[in-house]
Amino acid sequence: MDPLRIYRADGTDEGEGCAQARAVAGKALQALGYTDGVFHMELLLDRSSDSFFFGEVAARVGDVLIQEAVLFRHGFSLAGAAVDVALGRPVGSVGDPSDRCVATTSLHLPRGTIVKLPNADRFTEADDIHELRIAALLGVNDVPEVRNTTNRQGLALVSAASLAELDTRMESVRREFAEQSLVAPAFGTGVQQRAFMAGYEDAWRRLL
Repeated sequence: MDPLRIYRADGTDEGEGCAQARAVAGKALQALGYTDGVFHMELLLDRSSDSFFFGEVAARVGDVLIQEAVLFRHGFSLAGAAVDVALGRPVGSVGDPSDRCVATTSLHLPRGTIVKLPNADRFTEADDIHELRIAALLGVNDVPEVRNTTNRQGLALVSAASLAELDTRMESVRREFAEQSLVAPAFGTGVQQRAFMAGYEDAWRRLL
């Protein structure tokens, strides 16, 4: 079975997929009588028929770096827009829009005890990584094996010149996050775990 995948569209594309999504979103908002304000909506795409189905909608700003992605792509703050609409004033931009593709990717680690996590600031020094948030804590063991938008160890907001480049860049960010982390496997005995940590400490000292 093909795994569940999450895509975000900014609604400006003129392709058939975006047109169908806008039509479903419009019907849902019309049924709710929601005409003004910020909303967050999720649609399900059936690949066998290329049909969109309503998933959920909420009169709020979405999480998982959605507001940051909109701000980067369009120069608008969703939170600021919600305030502007509530006060009956024109929605104002707070930055310059970008023509780059932007997306958020979840960051995951294997199961075990988290011994080392990367420096988020090192990632955001790159021009195409605009934000990286680490949700994991050192010393946490038994990292959830299920990988979804809830069970994750971090999030990254990434941009690229094209969708193909964006997919490649997100894959490299996920790989680099895992490579710069250290997770001790689930050992059967404390002796095995101490031996693993001793080997890690020796390797760390050799880098000094």
